[in-house]
Amino acid sequence: MLHFFLVASGGASGALLRFLINNIFRSYLYNSFYLTLFINVVGSFLIGYVISLNLIKNLSEDLIKY
Repeated sequence: MLHFFLVASGGASGALLRFLINNIFRSYLYNSFYLTLFINVVGSFLIGYVISLNLIKNLSEDLIKY
């Protein structure tokens, strides 16, 4: 059940952030294709950054144990 909650909260927060970024940058990027591309690229980098921080944290904890 926890997995369902995590997926639902991640989807909701992602949709909310996409909506907010879309409204903020709408005046700078008029074409919706470029705006969607920009949002997807920024989101991908943020997801990769968060995953890498978590991976580094887990690796450092594993090294401390041994």
